[in-house]
Amino acid sequence: MRLLPEGGDPEPLKGSGLARYLQTVLKHAHATGQLTLADDTRELWWHTYPQLTQPANGLTGQLTARAEAHTIRLALLYALLDGQRQIKTEHLTAALALWDYAARSAAWAINHTTGDPLAEQIHAALTSSPDGLTRTQLRDLLHRNHPVERVEQALHALASTGRATRHQTRTAGRPAEIWTAAPKPVSWPRFLLPGLDSPDAGAITMQVRGGGTDTRSGFGRYVVRSFPAITSPSRR
Repeated sequence: MRLLPEGGDPEPLKGSGLARYLQTVLKHAHATGQLTLADDTRELWWHTYPQLTQPANGLTGQLTARAEAHTIRLALLYALLDGQRQIKTEHLTAALALWDYAARSAAWAINHTTGDPLAEQIHAALTSSPDGLTRTQLRDLLHRNHPVERVEQALHALASTGRATRHQTRTAGRPAEIWTAAPKPVSWPRFLLPGLDSPDAGAITMQVRGGGTDTRSGFGRYVVRSFPAITSPSRR
């Protein structure tokens, strides 16, 4: 274990060329004006846009909303870092890869949590009752302190995130609705582009151009996974 009581090198970036590189990038960004999509990039954007606009369920969906806006802004930043006046395919591809990673990380961290305290309380009760609970039992468990509509909302949140299921069972009178805790779901947001999870997918390494970039230090480079060719749906 390395101990650094004074924090190590006070100037770890000295001699890296990063300051000069950032100065060049900022100068380019101020003078660039409006950036446009390259033709092949537009095809890719049309292909992925519908997927980006479909939010996930529950709290994950709330945290990863407006994916399309964030992704195109990331692509814009990558284009500026590369000293370009157009957003090219490699810029959008890198942005999609980064957003995909962020969305999956959010889903993993939240672990299908609903964000609803009542729903989480009900889920804990269902987990402790393997045979399930009826709505009446749930209301009794909650000491009937919550309106029926509020309990229904919490149950819907659990069902929409795959954390609880319901089925009906016959009784001497009306069929009873039984709610049970579902097995822990293992489902994350889908990859935005086909082939991203392919084991034989290679790597695209793009060197960001700009005066003073020190390629040996690793600044000004980003690496994303490669994707197969994609044909965009015809535009009307």
